[in-house]
Amino acid sequence: QDHARNIRDDTRYVALEGPHELGGLPLISYVCRTAQALNPEEIYVVVGHQANEVERAVQTEVGDTSAFVTQTEQRGTGDAVMAAQSQLENSDSLVLVLSGDVPLIRAATLINFVKQHRASESVCSILSVRLENPAGYGRIVRDGNERFLRIVEQKDASAEEQQVKEINSGIYCFHARKLFAALKRVEPSNKQGEYYLTDVPQILLSDGEKVSVYLHGDAREVSGINTRADLAAASVPTPDNDSAMTDDDDYSVECNCGARNCRKTLTGKDWQRPDLQRRYAGYFSAYLACKIALLEMP
Repeated sequence: QDHARNIRDDTRYVALEGPHELGGLPLISYVCRTAQALNPEEIYVVVGHQANEVERAVQTEVGDTSAFVTQTEQRGTGDAVMAAQSQLENSDSLVLVLSGDVPLIRAATLINFVKQHRASESVCSILSVRLENPAGYGRIVRDGNERFLRIVEQKDASAEEQQVKEINSGIYCFHARKLFAALKRVEPSNKQGEYYLTDVPQILLSDGEKVSVYLHGDAREVSGINTRADLAAASVPTPDNDSAMTDDDDYSVECNCGARNCRKTLTGKDWQRPDLQRRYAGYFSAYLACKIALLEMP
């Protein structure tokens, strides 16, 4: 209670889009529910694709404590956070960044993370975990003294860096003003041509700011849900109640072309195509991609 009350006094929250469903609720609902358990001053939701659906889901969960900002182009996580620039860039508060596709994170974990960040007097803290199979995740790269150096994304990692088992969970604490000052210096110099939020800790470190890493012991708690296999691993029923289906399997959905009893056979990878997401929206309610969530604390 005391922890929640303290966070309520000095916290704002920003969530990025996510209409996936888990256990009958969009993933963003779980993220916002966790944020609300921390009793924030306000919840900001960054929306883009399917903004109306995301807004309805968030308002159903948290009501009037939510506000929305728009990411007009999908240019990476750093660009998504920049959508909240006008609301947060002049604040000296702490911003807690959460991933919109990580619905299992507990409020108690976030409270401990925030406490560690404050106690360390860091400008940036990163929540990490170790995975036996870290494929697909950004790696935490440390120096010979185990101090943070940088985060490197899977597709940009060297062969040596890909052997690192400590991964970035996508959950951070930042000093708000310094976060947005650093974001303005992020360049899309990676192989994806995107603005990575993960570049910000290294920028802050190069400025002489303190960056800390909080290694969390429960990897499942920060597991992202990006594929049907991820949904199955989280014990979430997928369309047609086939939780064992993988991204390489075929399955049949009803077509909306108007012809009676017309059905289309799609592969699991088709779930990630925006044109098919729009066409078969009713089937994609459990599978649309989620992104990020943020918290601001003075």
